[in-house]
Amino acid sequence: MKKRLVLICIVFILFIFFLLIYVGKMKQDTVETNNSIELKLPSGLKSVKIEVNEADMTLSYDKKTEFKHISSTDYQYIYDISKQNQSVGSLNVTFRELDNGDVFVFTKIHNTSKAEYRASVQLPFADSVSHHEIRYDEYGEVKREHNNTFGTDPSSHPIGLLEVQKNDKSFQSAMISKNYTSYNREKTYSNGQKSTVREFIEEWESYKISAGKDEVLLRTNLKVPGAAISENWILLANDQLFKDRKNIENWFTKSIQEYTTINKWLTADGVYSKLPWSVDPGFKMAFGRNLGNIQGSKYLDEYKKTNERYFYDLVFNSVADLDVFSDGAVTAGDVPVFKTEYTSSWLKNAYGTTAPYIDTRHNENVALFLKNTGELFAIPKLASANQKYADFLVDQNSIGNVIRINDAGYLIADYYAEGSKKTHVSLNHALGEMRFLIETYQQTKDKRYYDTAMAIKQGIEALYPDWIREDRDLWYQINGEMIFNGRDYPWLTLVDLLLSQELFAEIGIERSEIFDKMIESKLLYLKSMKQPLRADILELIQGQGFSYPTFVKED
Repeated sequence: MKKRLVLICIVFILFIFFLLIYVGKMKQDTVETNNSIELKLPSGLKSVKIEVNEADMTLSYDKKTEFKHISSTDYQYIYDISKQNQSVGSLNVTFRELDNGDVFVFTKIHNTSKAEYRASVQLPFADSVSHHEIRYDEYGEVKREHNNTFGTDPSSHPIGLLEVQKNDKSFQSAMISKNYTSYNREKTYSNGQKSTVREFIEEWESYKISAGKDEVLLRTNLKVPGAAISENWILLANDQLFKDRKNIENWFTKSIQEYTTINKWLTADGVYSKLPWSVDPGFKMAFGRNLGNIQGSKYLDEYKKTNERYFYDLVFNSVADLDVFSDGAVTAGDVPVFKTEYTSSWLKNAYGTTAPYIDTRHNENVALFLKNTGELFAIPKLASANQKYADFLVDQNSIGNVIRINDAGYLIADYYAEGSKKTHVSLNHALGEMRFLIETYQQTKDKRYYDTAMAIKQGIEALYPDWIREDRDLWYQINGEMIFNGRDYPWLTLVDLLLSQELFAEIGIERSEIFDKMIESKLLYLKSMKQPLRADILELIQGQGFSYPTFVKED
């Protein structure tokens, strides 16, 4: 009996010993006080401190998770926020470490109480001799315009870039975002499906850069409204994010001029951008994870032109975002056909389609981004990412999700959701699908992709001249009753037509006379409206022998 008691005591002591080791290991990268935490970064930078401003608030460690992506890894720390022993929210801090050592620091506070409070994210840069700040607003001011589809976008751009020079002449850099606050809004339908958006509250800027002896301290402040979510991000690098000052000037200026399409509200779950008014649940300030904006083609293009580190980081942040959105399918090499997570009210009203559903144009853009990234950086899992979506397009005819025009031609419906009615076809979607399939055929030599592309081409051509409106503009869409409807985009479909003609020439297909007639008609309409066009669009127009007045050119 005595020996048994001794044995139980030894086992109990060993259990406590190993438990303490485990807890110590889990917390070895954190320093905690009542209302603040300090986390060691996975890179060479020292640490990040997150603090809530009320002394009687307590941050309690919950758990740490790790999520590997292609060329990056997420380390997420989750804390409970309590006040007087009552939970008032949660804090999520995610370090997204890229394979070049740079780290995105994403901070998210979800306030479940009614009271607003403040918080801060603090980053020290040790062994520093000097620092330099470059703000976006040095390069211009956002000029917001009302859009009939989206309303007015209240978001703008990050705060700017901090560069710190160290004693050894090396650099550390930080791209600093503003603070974004929002309410989470969801609607669940009778079929069990759910639509999710964020209702935007405010884009807020408050920060301080202070220099002490051998150290620069960056402090960014966060508002945390009652029952809301507060988020910001900082990209940290042990080098300069831009080597060429001209590239900073060009990008900062472009970000101001194209503020509606260049991402600024980044989170560990993906990018949030302004949505059309026609979403359900309906909020004029609805933002969401729009797949067309999550994919990072614009950053890949900038990286190809400049080879700057900042664009490399944004490219692989986009890859990680798509991996998070797909629950790891991108990293697993099983890239899915992505589904939109918010409902379009006009799709719902017209066809009964609710989230989640498949948007063909968004999937086209995502697949091309992943494929092009994979090819540029020699990542086989990404280089073949387009084939899953190409197979989906090929299969649409066999499942009846097409509008048949004649024996040889048909158009694939813009959207697909099981149980919903067949939707319309937009001309820009059809042109994009056609090119996507031709490019996939070039890559694989699988004739199914070419045959489907040619069926779409014949379907578009067979509907001419009905695509032309009385004012020479193009109709936006056609439905299953063969009724045309909607005002076309100012220039998006024009570019699709021009790019299609370029692709035909590249693969030896005769130039489409009908596409040329549609381009000519669209240009006549744009001239009558004195529509400004970007320089790259003017190059496409003039390069194919068309004319357009240069006096409407945008600088």
